[in-house]
Amino acid sequence: FLCELNHHAETQIATRLLRVALDLTPTEAAVALSLRDNHDPMLVALELGLAISTVRSHLKHLFHKTETTRQSQLLRLVDRLLSAVPS
Repeated sequence: FLCELNHHAETQIATRLLRVALDLTPTEAAVALSLRDNHDPMLVALELGLAISTVRSHLKHLFHKTETTRQSQLLRLVDRLLSAVPS
């Protein structure tokens, strides 16, 4: 139970950090975090209960807002930002 609470708290902190640092919507931040774990947009869609087309649309917004063009670039940026947060 405590592990679930800790994971939930970490996810909330990571989501807030991405939203503030990159000016993301809650769903864009959720997609970015899910991509970090899954690396597959289809799995992200399943995890978040979104259509794959919606995930792809959010990915396009993420690329635009972060000035990246590839998923690997986006994930490196997310990792850099989140590595600054103590765990």
